[in-house]
Amino acid sequence: MDEKEKILHFTRELFIKNGFYNTSMDEIAKELRMSKKTIYKHFPTKMALVEEVAFHFKDTIKTNILKIIDEPSDSSISKLKAIIRFFLEISIKVDKKWFEDLQTHAPKVWEQIEKTRKELILGNIAKIIELGKEEGLVRDIPTPILMTIFLSTVESIINPEFLMNNDFSLNEAFNHTFNLLLNGIQTKKAKKLNQKAKKSEK
Repeated sequence: MDEKEKILHFTRELFIKNGFYNTSMDEIAKELRMSKKTIYKHFPTKMALVEEVAFHFKDTIKTNILKIIDEPSDSSISKLKAIIRFFLEISIKVDKKWFEDLQTHAPKVWEQIEKTRKELILGNIAKIIELGKEEGLVRDIPTPILMTIFLSTVESIINPEFLMNNDFSLNEAFNHTFNLLLNGIQTKKAKKLNQKAKKSEK
C-alpha cells in the first residue's frame, strides 16, 4: 500500500465513523504518523481528501450493486435481498454524521452521490423489477410507479435530515425501509417460496 492509498484507507474509515467536519488534518497526520506536508502532497486541501474518499466510497457501492445485478443464476428476489444485505452491511459501518457532513459542508459531493443513487435505482434496479415480473415474483404494477415509490422512499428516509431529526441509526433505517419495500412488491408465489426457504433453513 503506497502513501496515497494508506491516507485514503485510513481517512475513509475515520470519516465514515466520525464525519469529517470536526476532524482536523493535524489529527489525521498524527494518527498516520506522517507530516501534513506529505498528506498535502497527495491532497492539496482537506476538501480534496473528502471528495476522493466520498467518490471512492460511491464507486465501491456502485461496483458491488452492479455485481449483484449481473449475477446470472439468482432470481430477482434473491438479487433484491442481496442488495438489501449489502446496504445493511454498509450502514452498520457508516455513521449518519458522515452523510450529515456531506450534505451540510460538501453539498456538491452530496449531489453526486444522490445522482449515482438515482441512476442505480431508476436504471439497474428497474431491470430486476422487470425480471421479477417475468418470473411471477414481483407484482404486476407499472415499473415507473414502483421505481418512483422506491426512489421517493429511499430519498425521504435514507438521508441525513431524516436521520438527524429522528432517533434511528442508519442500519435501522435501511432495514425497515428496504424490507417494507420488498414485502410490498412480492407476489403470493414469492412469499410462498420465502416461507419454504425459511422452513428448510430450520
